[in-house]
Amino acid sequence: MKIYDLTLPITPSLIVWPGDPPVRITREADVNAGDEFSLSRLEMSAHTGTHVDAPAHFISGGGGVETLPLDVLIGPALVVELLERKLNSTKILWPLRPVERSGWWTTASGSSAWITCL
Repeated sequence: MKIYDLTLPITPSLIVWPGDPPVRITREADVNAGDEFSLSRLEMSAHTGTHVDAPAHFISGGGGVETLPLDVLIGPALVVELLERKLNSTKILWPLRPVERSGWWTTASGSSAWITCL
């Protein structure tokens, strides 16, 4: 089985949820500057970038991410690049592949749009 990593890279330019703090990456130490080691500080919201929401995020008394079996995080995926198209509706995606029990959200940021599927 071939495995593809669908996660977004964490960079200061990563789009965050409205109201969340931006990603900050600060170099604390650098071997190239004479330090004994290199060290970076990473500051971001838990809901930044590609992530998994625990049942507790939506359900009172729900479990944390540690309660999710890993096999629910691995499976078939469909990636559709829509960089040149203004996405006003998720209707464009429905003919591409049947989706059952999924939630769809669209978020516009600048000239690009992206979809998150649960």
